[in-house]
Amino acid sequence: NNLGQIVGPQSLWENGVRTLIPIVPYDINDAGQIVGFAAGGAAILEKGVIHLLGGSDALGVNNSGDVVGYGIYSGGGALFWRARVRYKLTDLIPPGTGWELFLAHDISDAGRIVGTGIHGDGAFRGFLLIPIDPDLDQDQDVDLLDFFSIQGCLSGPQGIIAPGCQDRDLD
Repeated sequence: NNLGQIVGPQSLWENGVRTLIPIVPYDINDAGQIVGFAAGGAAILEKGVIHLLGGSDALGVNNSGDVVGYGIYSGGGALFWRARVRYKLTDLIPPGTGWELFLAHDISDAGRIVGTGIHGDGAFRGFLLIPIDPDLDQDQDVDLLDFFSIQGCLSGPQGIIAPGCQDRDLD
């Protein structure tokens, strides 16, 4: 992380000093939250306390505490956790894309997620998910003004997106 902390096999290194930790770690954020595997599944270690997340492994954590990883059992595939609530990433993308997302490797502070999945042709491919902010006028709420902004851009002939409106095409 940006504080110089490093995680490795059941260890946290800080200023050259190794501390054993009760988790198999994969990533650490600037707040010192460590994600990985513990007690049979995905977990996050915060201030010495292990929180089980459900799923098989937690592989990445950003500075907001959002976590990504994967699950093998009970609705597995690529997973995303926010505030320790688990979501299947395939369920969060628009239907009909032809993607089945299997493994989320990492998440940036901007919420971009990289991973591996199968596309419609059956081939394994890497993916990049870029979150969409529906607050188009940036006034800290999603309301009718945001809807009208979308409607005004997409009501052209045959659904053609008007010039300057590409950021309004939310799917």
